[in-house]
This record gives sequence, C-alpha cells and structure tokens, in this order.
Amino acid sequence: MASVAPGPPEGPGYTLQVVCLASGEPGPLAGWYVASYQPEQPAPDRATLPQLQRALGAVSDHCHLVLLPGREGAHVYATAEDAWAAWRAPCHCQVVQPGGEPCRPLVAYTCAVQALPRG
Repeated sequence: MASVAPGPPEGPGYTLQVVCLASGEPGPLAGWYVASYQPEQPAPDRATLPQLQRALGAVSDHCHLVLLPGREGAHVYATAEDAWAAWRAPCHCQVVQPGGEPCRPLVAYTCAVQALPRG
C-alpha cells in the first residue's frame, strides 16, 4: 500500500490513536497519535527524532512510523476506511510474523479511528 496523502481533500478527516498494546496492556504510547506512517520507506534515523519519542519507542525499527503524544501534528486521513487501511498496511521489510503474516507495525497496537471535529 502506498502512503496516504497528507490531509483530506474536504471534510473533517480522521486520525489514528493508539488505545493500548495489542495484548491489552496500556503501554507507554496509549493515547498517542500516528503522525507519519509510510510503510514503503525505511525507518527514520532515531537520532533526528525528539528524545521523548526515542525513549518511548514511538518509532518503528522496520519502516517509517512516527507517533506523537497529541492530536496536533497527527496525520489526517480522508476517510475512516483510509485510516483502517493504513493500520493494516504491511511494511516494505521482509520480516514475517509467526503464522506467515507480513510485518504490520501498527497492529502491535489497538488503535481507534478518531473523527476530527467539524468546523
């Protein structure tokens, strides 16, 4: 899947927010938002990211995934379906999960699609 274009063409848009780890545990990133997810790009250089993101692991080792603690700066998807498709998108890496599934960094988290307020 290609990167989702930044921002919706019209309407309020949607964001992806981490609810908890896929295991159900809250984890340190609960409440954080997806700022950038480009599964076909390599992981960003951790040295260029803010210390808080590095410390909490708010980046992926497999692809370009960056999470932020607030909605400001979060990626805006045009539709809820686009947000869910991004959550399920496999990364470019050749890592295969147990059971033969491709690496999907965002499914390590339970995420919620949040509609942005109109106005």
